[in-house]
Amino acid sequence: MDNLDDNLKITRSTEIGEVIDYAIRVYEKHTLNDLTKERIREYAINVFEHSNNVHSYLDKLGISIKNFKEQYEIETPHDLAGEGNKLEWEVMRGFIYTEKEKENDSKKKGIFEEALKRHRIQMHHQMWNDDKSPDEWLKYGAIDAVCSLLEDRRHQGGSHTWKEIQDIINYEQRSEHQTYWMNWAVEEMKKVTPLLKNLEIWISSLLQGNNKSSEEKNNSSN
Repeated sequence: MDNLDDNLKITRSTEIGEVIDYAIRVYEKHTLNDLTKERIREYAINVFEHSNNVHSYLDKLGISIKNFKEQYEIETPHDLAGEGNKLEWEVMRGFIYTEKEKENDSKKKGIFEEALKRHRIQMHHQMWNDDKSPDEWLKYGAIDAVCSLLEDRRHQGGSHTWKEIQDIINYEQRSEHQTYWMNWAVEEMKKVTPLLKNLEIWISSLLQGNNKSSEEKNNSSN
């Protein structure tokens, strides 16, 4: 993380308010005219909720990388710890931009690409991109990718239904092993998703119409 005097040591028991406060402190250290506290707050909430969602599905499906003790301890909670985590300014600043902003401003697109490069040093991304990785890591990466598409993210146009996610998986270009494991993840995640949550996903996607795009096009699950 950034070298603030009061660095937050994030664990799975860290509360959302602490994450928001930390993200805002990082922002205030690097204040830019094109970003606001409200956007930083929204970003921090999304990152926190995504981390919780990934861990929730991992727990429900009995998937663990605890056998890889050192990396597990360094990068847990998901996306909130370790080098390249989403609360580092270099990562946060780039990931906060919407698709439209990146399309209309080459500088912002460049900032995003640098943020993506930085975030991808995290072990779960390195393992996800290697078809020879242990199954635990590939399942982890697939769940991460599917969670990102289920969530209501401004920069990808909103949430997707299970059917829309399967279409994205099968029609967008990606590695064969990623297609396989993401299809596996969808089927397994559907089994442990409460009926009410499935209904919320469907309604949210319906209300958003055709404005959605796949985050997968740009980052293979950030």
